[in-house]
Amino acid sequence: MTAIGMVEIVSKARSRAVVITAAASQLGKMMIRLFVRKRITVIATVRSESQEKDLRDTFGLEHIFNTSDDEFLPELKKTCKEARVKYMLECIGGSICGKLMSNLPKG
Repeated sequence: MTAIGMVEIVSKARSRAVVITAAASQLGKMMIRLFVRKRITVIATVRSESQEKDLRDTFGLEHIFNTSDDEFLPELKKTCKEARVKYMLECIGGSICGKLMSNLPKG
């Protein structure tokens, strides 16, 4: 599925926020641009402080979580609940996906 298709699915569901894993990847950045245009809040995950800085500087994102930080999950869970996240778009594979999914709000 293309980035445009993913953005359309989230938009049609009238979701106001979305989690994007590996948000510093090229696919992640493409999706961020599209979501920002649609005024949908992006909650991003990255693996390093330099990636976090890049996304803040480039897109002005407020919610960026560094998965290398052992304590990121409780804050992510709180942010997702407050933003009423319904979708997580996964740009990578691995065990982090299950951890993130289990911290999204129910429903």
